[in-house]
Amino acid sequence: MTQASAAARVRAIVDCLVALAWLHVLHGQGLVALDILQSVQDAVVASEDQEVVNANMVAMALKRTGRTRQAAKGYYRTLQAAQDLGLRRNQAVVLANFGALCLHVGASRLAQHYLLEAVRLFSRLPCGKCGRDFTHVLPQLGHLCTRQGLAQQGKGYYEWALLVAVEMGHVENGKVSLGTCKRLARAVQVTAGAAGKPGNERMAYHRLAHGKLAEHFYLKAL
Repeated sequence: MTQASAAARVRAIVDCLVALAWLHVLHGQGLVALDILQSVQDAVVASEDQEVVNANMVAMALKRTGRTRQAAKGYYRTLQAAQDLGLRRNQAVVLANFGALCLHVGASRLAQHYLLEAVRLFSRLPCGKCGRDFTHVLPQLGHLCTRQGLAQQGKGYYEWALLVAVEMGHVENGKVSLGTCKRLARAVQVTAGAAGKPGNERMAYHRLAHGKLAEHFYLKAL
């Protein structure tokens, strides 16, 4: 086995372990996830960019286990590491997660700051490199603005999320969440002054797009 193939194999193993940890996080097994992630750190075999991903995952697991302060410190250290390495996508992901943590503890202004910074970085990346993270953070900002009474601004973020999803092919693949569809239509209704009026929900979708795309989002949100 050549050195290059050995390195590729190690990288693949690390990726699989981090993915396994994330599955445990999703199933409410944060402590198990932390054990897996700690084993990756202890092995000292991850590349620098994988270390950033691993550290971000550790902070996410800490948040899920209720250790908010430790999670915040973890996100801060991970953000610094991503900045030092020039990993812009990783920076955006960590900023988005930091913003979500701030929302979780009710710090709306801090949340808005970090989410806006995440959007700024995501918007400068090629669409294919954003993954689903960009279409996830935009509705969060839209929801936050709507809660603050900034309906027009919130609508803009929801529409931006829709446009990014269309560009990435997530609409055709059914990857746009039901919640995003409903909140987007609601934002359009609010800014149009049509909220609560019978028959205006379908009209709200047609203000977003025409034909099959509008029908897709209308039916998806039923």
